[in-house]
Amino acid sequence: MPGTKPKRCVLFVLATLSTCPAATSRLIAGPYSPSEGLHRYHLATGRPVLRTGSRNPVGVGWCTWFVQAVTPFALPARGYARNYYNPAFGQLSATPRPGSVAVWGPAVGRGCGHVGYVTAVDVEPGTFDVWDSNFSVGWDRRIRWRRHRSDDGKLLGFVLPPRPEVTVPPAVEPLPAEYELAFVRDGDLHAGTLPEREVRRLTAGGGCAHPSWSADGRYLLFARDGNLVRLDTRTGRFAALTGAGGDLQPACHPSRALAWFVRLVNDRLGRPKRADLWRIGLDGQSPRRLGMVAPLTGEAADAAARTVWEPSGAMAAIEVPGADGPRFFDGEGRPLTAPGRSWDPDLWQAVPAWQPDGDLVSLPRPAWCWVRERDEAASS
Repeated sequence: MPGTKPKRCVLFVLATLSTCPAATSRLIAGPYSPSEGLHRYHLATGRPVLRTGSRNPVGVGWCTWFVQAVTPFALPARGYARNYYNPAFGQLSATPRPGSVAVWGPAVGRGCGHVGYVTAVDVEPGTFDVWDSNFSVGWDRRIRWRRHRSDDGKLLGFVLPPRPEVTVPPAVEPLPAEYELAFVRDGDLHAGTLPEREVRRLTAGGGCAHPSWSADGRYLLFARDGNLVRLDTRTGRFAALTGAGGDLQPACHPSRALAWFVRLVNDRLGRPKRADLWRIGLDGQSPRRLGMVAPLTGEAADAAARTVWEPSGAMAAIEVPGADGPRFFDGEGRPLTAPGRSWDPDLWQAVPAWQPDGDLVSLPRPAWCWVRERDEAASS
């Protein structure tokens, strides 16, 4: 059932990995000798120790020795800890993520810097947990668990695992301007005219979902195997916008060159735990987490939140599985209270949709497709 074009639904997720409860870490926080510390780290986090042995083969750099023992991606064997904040070793980020390496600058470690392995984020708001070695004035070479403020001014940032290469579909012929319809059939992206007089399959191999037209109709965003992919309809070329996995339901802004999407955050067992709202430019630049949409539990964990923009783009309604109604956010991603409208929670089994005048309505859950708009907004 066709919907409107820039007013569409969205869904996501990060697909970051949650770790041990804070209480568990505190019980065995340390400090410990190197061999005992690696064992306690494993008990507390459930994460493997990838390189065993109590002796530091380098003889110096005990904080770097520890992260090399527990980090699954390659890091340098020698050098100052502060030099780990380098794109040669992974993705650089200002935001902590479980499984990343926190890097402190020369303000700590007598000018050498310091590194620690991040095991949890936001157990307390604005904090992250690390296990590390040698963090003390006396450089005691002992391993311990600690909690840090994310706004610590001595931090350089975080090094994430190198981004896996995302395979994008081969280029296709540019899409005619008459193509207004985009949908997924049997896991592959299709586009065509409305009514459905002409339709082309644009991908092969499945894995596609949630297409969304950009405001000017040039780009078609969609999720493929948990990452966001963009099709330039003028050139027929595809490009990957994200590569972290767990990213779903892109929703292009009705007037700006950006999109919102949802990134699913998993628990230790790999089950969706919450849906986070993110934004990204249509050029793939400046991805930024806007906040949590909702926790996902039970049956709701099999779904995620989808975003539907208000026609002006000043606000958006986000369907939350298992909730008693949509959540509302302003155009910058800040939560809003329901804008003076009400519904019967027992009957809320519908997708939010906006009328051209900005009034909110709901529709039965259809098979979603996206319509490219022309000169004026179409109604849902």
